[in-house]
Parts: sequence; structure tokens; C-alpha cells
Amino acid sequence: MSLIEAINAGLHVTAIILLAGALYSEAFLFRRGMTQDDVKKLLLADATHAFSTVLIFITGALRLFLFHSTSHTYLDNPFFALKMLLFFVVVLLSLYPSATFYRWRKALKQGKPSMISYRQHSSVIWLIRLELGVLLLIPMLVTLARAGFGN
Repeated sequence: MSLIEAINAGLHVTAIILLAGALYSEAFLFRRGMTQDDVKKLLLADATHAFSTVLIFITGALRLFLFHSTSHTYLDNPFFALKMLLFFVVVLLSLYPSATFYRWRKALKQGKPSMISYRQHSSVIWLIRLELGVLLLIPMLVTLARAGFGN
């Protein structure tokens, strides 16, 4: 393993941990009647979430296509394919909460309070919880794919 490959692998794992932390922060911070400081913290967690997702994608693609000579083995593995599908599910699940938080950024700049209905609150919190649940499945799928199951 070259130094560049090791740095890339380390960044990949770090980004995954960062994503999990950002999601847990969003779940913890998000509630009705938040203050402006709470909203700022939530926006920071969401920005961290977005950054870590992009970093996971980039470092993962580099790991798969540049640093692994056996990338065809992973691409043919159903556990790896399911892992990739679940990663994209996590990305899709994050769109609605992130869009909701982004609207608050505009309101915050204008000095307006963050307004959210009970229905929106319920939808966002359940989407964040679902993201966390799906994210928990991915390490098991990686382990199965790396062990050669499914080939």
C-alpha cells in the first residue's frame, strides 16, 4: 500500500465517522422551537453532513477505481452493490432535511425565526433516523463483500 493509498483510505474512514457524527448531531439538535444558536449548530451539522458525503464518494471512487486492482471483483459482488445502493439511499434521504435546513439559513440571515410545522418536524426527524439505520447496515455489507461472500 502506497502512502497516497493509505491517506485516501484514512480519509475515507474519517469521512464515514464524520457522517455518522453529523447525522447524530442533526438528530440531537433538531426540535421544534429552536433558538437562532440552535439553528446555527444544526446548519453546521448539515454542512458537515454534506461535506463528509462528498468526501466519502470521492475517496471511495478513488479506492475502487484507482487503488484496487481487483475492482471488478467488488463490482460483481451483490453485497458491494447493495452497500452502494444503501449509500445512495442515505444521500437521497438527506435531501428533504437538508432542503428544510437550507430554507432556515435564508430566514436566519433576515433575522426571522425558524418555523416548522409538526408534520415537517416529524418527517425530518424520521428521515434522519432512517438515514442512521441504513448507515448502520453498510459496515456489515462491506465486511461480507471483502470476505468474498457473494462471489
